[in-house]
Amino acid sequence: MLWVEDLNHAIKYHEQAEHNPFSKRSAYIGTFPLMAHLVEQIQDGYGMFQDLQCRELKNMLLDLEPWGRDDGRVLLSNFYRPYMQGIHEYFLERPAYLRSLGSLDETDPQRPSVIVPNFLYGRSFCVGTDSGIQSFCCIDQCNVLMEALEQNITHPVASPG
Repeated sequence: MLWVEDLNHAIKYHEQAEHNPFSKRSAYIGTFPLMAHLVEQIQDGYGMFQDLQCRELKNMLLDLEPWGRDDGRVLLSNFYRPYMQGIHEYFLERPAYLRSLGSLDETDPQRPSVIVPNFLYGRSFCVGTDSGIQSFCCIDQCNVLMEALEQNITHPVASPG
């Protein structure tokens, strides 16, 4: 991956200030602390990349919402339409799978819809979940908002306003 190589060169460049520039040492990245730093940088970079993909998918899904509907649900027929029209290769999940994710709203059997947050924040959009060590999932924007509220309120109960 080209961006990993760029990251490696950037770390080497920043580390040159800490070493004698006249020494024969050319591979600064060989030490454990530098390797650990490189791995952290790769994780952070990949996490940002994964978040960009998630935001792109979210925007694609919300563009499928019917005009005037802003409840985060997309009609199942609209969900499949871009794939059926050959626009892109996303959103192929079968109704049974969407149901198992808790992403299929069938309260109106004539108009089943996909619940966008349940679809995006499910484990299906996490990368690296098999290892159990590190996984990259879509960032739940509701959690970010709740954390900000909790930090500002700092009490178990608060009145509105």
